[in-house]
Order: sequence, then C-alpha cells, then structure tokens
Amino acid sequence: MAEQHDLSWHQYGACRGKPTAWWFPPRGSFEETTTQSALALCDICPVRQQCLAWGLAHEWIGIWGGTSERERKKLRRRAGIKLRSLDLDPRSVAPPGPVHEAPDPFEVTA
Repeated sequence: MAEQHDLSWHQYGACRGKPTAWWFPPRGSFEETTTQSALALCDICPVRQQCLAWGLAHEWIGIWGGTSERERKKLRRRAGIKLRSLDLDPRSVAPPGPVHEAPDPFEVTA
C-alpha cells in the first residue's frame, strides 16, 4: 500500500492565498523582493516546522519552511536525510471517504 501523507497543515500556512511564485522563484533570484516577502511570512507561519519537514523529505525546488533549495540540501546532508519520491496517487494523500474539492492553498482570489 502507498505511504500516507498528512498534508492537513497546508490549510494553516501563512502562505495561503499568496502568489505561488513567491515560493518558487526563478533559479538564481533568491534575493528578490517577492522571495523576501515569502521568507517574512515563513518567519511568522504557525506550521513552519511541518512545512520544513515536508520540504526536507519531499521537495527539491522552492522555499519550504523558510529554507531555500540550497539550505535544505545542506540540512539533508548534515542530518543524513534522503529525499523521498512521492507517490502521486491521490489515495496516498487523502483519507478514505467522500472526496471533497478543497481550495488550492496557494491560489490568489480577488
């Protein structure tokens, strides 16, 4: 059976409703103003630790838990953490039961 991933913490992220591009800047532009805005939100985020744990285990790109790709790579190396590949089967991230469409936590609404 596929590994279960609890992503319920996403709904509490300070990033919810902000532009996704803030957390996924083009390579080499980590010091841009939008990236600094993202990092400022990460500093006050109530789920920063869960986000960082997810980023360390599953994410090569983007800002996760207030860390850059390079910072997570260093943390992984020091801690001996191996990056896991994700099982993209929806059943691996959702509990059994009725399917409810959840809003995209990164979607910007007017």
